[in-house]
Amino acid sequence: MKAEYLVLGISHQTADMGTLNQVSGAKAELLAFRDMVLHQGHECVLVATCNRIEFYMALWGEGRPDFLLSLNRMLNSSKEVSEAFYVYDRDACIQHLFRVISSLDSIVVGESQILAQIRGAYLDALKLGHTKKYLNRLFETAVALGKRVRTETSISRGAVSVSQAAVELSRRVFADFGNTKSLVIGAGEMGVLALRHLIASGFPKPYLMNRTFENALQVSQNLACEPVRLQDLEKKLEEVDLVLCAVSVSEPLILREMIERIMPRRRYRTLFLIDISLPLSIDASINDLPSAFVYNIQDLRQVVDQNLAARESQKAEIQVIIDSVHNELNAWLEIQEVSEIIKQIADLRTSMVESEAVRWLRDCDPTQKNQASRMGDSIASKFGHILISLLKDPGLSSETRARIGQTIAKSLGDD
Repeated sequence: MKAEYLVLGISHQTADMGTLNQVSGAKAELLAFRDMVLHQGHECVLVATCNRIEFYMALWGEGRPDFLLSLNRMLNSSKEVSEAFYVYDRDACIQHLFRVISSLDSIVVGESQILAQIRGAYLDALKLGHTKKYLNRLFETAVALGKRVRTETSISRGAVSVSQAAVELSRRVFADFGNTKSLVIGAGEMGVLALRHLIASGFPKPYLMNRTFENALQVSQNLACEPVRLQDLEKKLEEVDLVLCAVSVSEPLILREMIERIMPRRRYRTLFLIDISLPLSIDASINDLPSAFVYNIQDLRQVVDQNLAARESQKAEIQVIIDSVHNELNAWLEIQEVSEIIKQIADLRTSMVESEAVRWLRDCDPTQKNQASRMGDSIASKFGHILISLLKDPGLSSETRARIGQTIAKSLGDD
């Protein structure tokens, strides 16, 4: 028995920010779906980033449940949300993961964060025992591919991450950013990246706020920023010109009524808020208020699109690498398929020899039984070798090989 690959997901390519935000916020339901897949005996890796949520699976056994239907029921999805999901199996699943980890499917082509994010998701699943042979091979191959793409091509040269794109947008908004007061909310990977780019771009010492103040304090020991406590959020919003939010929260952190309260105290000085969180952490309706402007990940496309032309020529080169690695993985999969059939043939052959020996040698003396049994083993082994050589013929397609293997196994199992 072999496993089949499948990915079920939703991303910035198929859904708007509101839909992504809605799905990302249903964390309990997403985990419940993952656990359902595992409970059915399959392998599963959940990849959740700021612009995609994907379940990669290796499915064992005959038949396949309608996973998309199950997930939509758990999420109580509207038609719009349901239609934003995609399902790719077998080679299409492999190609999709390889393109994602190579950053060809990213908002920012060439960004480097996705490689670390996928590797982290896989290692988490591995640690929890959610993967076995098939997903282990798929993700280890994908991670190696991601590293190779960034080493052998210039796709990441001059590339920007989502955090960098957010800072680039900030630089365009503030002509005199040397006097701009900024606040970064979130001391995780994306928040720290944004902080580094703000500092490198010449923004004066930014504030750094995190739900756990100690984490912000720790970051401030290595970067020129000032840690502040989350309970001081409204006070700091009165002071700063720019807010860059990169946190994981179930409900918006910055609310419309909060901005309405502070605006008179700010004398309606312009406030720019950039939200690269998923789910979104800034109330989008703030954009309706005078002197307040909210940007999210989709708004960063205008910044990102300017970087795409320079990387367009790299896509074909990367696809050649992807196809080469894909072929290598398919060769491994075929070996696994043959190995399963070979094991089945060997088990049935042993059983057959033992069964026939009992039937035909019951009246023989021990010496005759031993000699006859050895002869039977030898004949069965040579015949088995012929069958195995046939299965290993590189000219056979995977489907033909599987069909021959099933026929052989069935024949050997007949009385």
